Amino acid sequence: GGIRHDARLYFAQALFGDDPSCVANDLLIANDQQMQFSIYGRFIDLGLRWVDPGAVALMLTIVGLVAWIVAASLLGRALSQRWWWLIALIIPLAGTSYGPYGIFLFAEGYATPRGIAEALAVAALALALRERIWPALALAAAGGLVHPLVAVSALIAVICITAVKNRRWLVFIAVAFPLAVLAVWIDPLQVGGAEAFDTMWLSVIENRSPQVFLHTWDSGGWELVATALILLSALALRTSRDRVRTLSIGLLGAGFIGLVGTWLLADLLGSVLGTQLQLWRTAWLAQLGVGVAVGLALVGLLDRRTVAAGIRALLVVLVVSLPFVLDGAGFFAVAAALGLLLLLPMPNFSPRLSRIYIVLLG
Repeated sequence: GGIRHDARLYFAQALFGDDPSCVANDLLIANDQQMQFSIYGRFIDLGLRWVDPGAVALMLTIVGLVAWIVAASLLGRALSQRWWWLIALIIPLAGTSYGPYGIFLFAEGYATPRGIAEALAVAALALALRERIWPALALAAAGGLVHPLVAVSALIAVICITAVKNRRWLVFIAVAFPLAVLAVWIDPLQVGGAEAFDTMWLSVIENRSPQVFLHTWDSGGWELVATALILLSALALRTSRDRVRTLSIGLLGAGFIGLVGTWLLADLLGSVLGTQLQLWRTAWLAQLGVGVAVGLALVGLLDRRTVAAGIRALLVVLVVSLPFVLDGAGFFAVAAALGLLLLLPMPNFSPRLSRIYIVLLG
């Protein structure tokens, strides 16, 4: 079960990549730069020296999931000393889908380099919250050895989290972002192979991989973005915990940079390299924030056991569940209403009602 989706590409390259009569001349394998920039294939090669492909896939899947558990635990501990395990547990259970068309997930249960790179990214977020910026950047960058696209989103998030507390990094973002967009657009080294798409090529990409352009996203992708925006904004504005506020604002900033960067480079300028970077993938970190929001809502309920905490937890769960029951205009109308309720201060309930509520909670 571990050799699914793009795992098949990595294993095909490892098993038959040097055989011209098999897949070595396949257009995707021969020209795929992502596999060339990842050391994940070397792990597969090493494993295949000792065991069969199924066993290698199983081992790599287990390594990725264990790394995820450790990273989620580190992030949970950075946010709560008492309930860290609950936050770590809720993050994957709250939903790991992100982006359009319902095909993108994080913490996937098969052999993919994304799992390891994502775990390094989450661990980097935990370090950044503890204001250990350079180890956090190093850990996020290390993910680039396994999956460069995940590492790019992780670096953006770490820098945004750091900028919340250190305004010098905010100045760095203001200067570096437009310069980076300009450099990617010009692409002086021709890393992308060409500066811009021609009409026919663009048409093929829009039909084959519509996720790389924001103007071809379906409503489901924007609904997930709206869910993350609502919950992270509520956390940033209503929480009294400094690290929670820092994480929320940082993930909002990373998501904003990713979407704006994608719109500028892919949709507006048609940059080949800018499209290949897939900056919109910062959306997975925003979706990670959704899991954090659910976990913290439950933590607030367990800590305070008040009617207000119960209502807030219920509102958070409703917002997370909304994309599964509504779509289109109906979703956005109800989501806006629930978001407004989350942003408003909770009323004070009578002591008698609170006592009844505590008894019901046991």
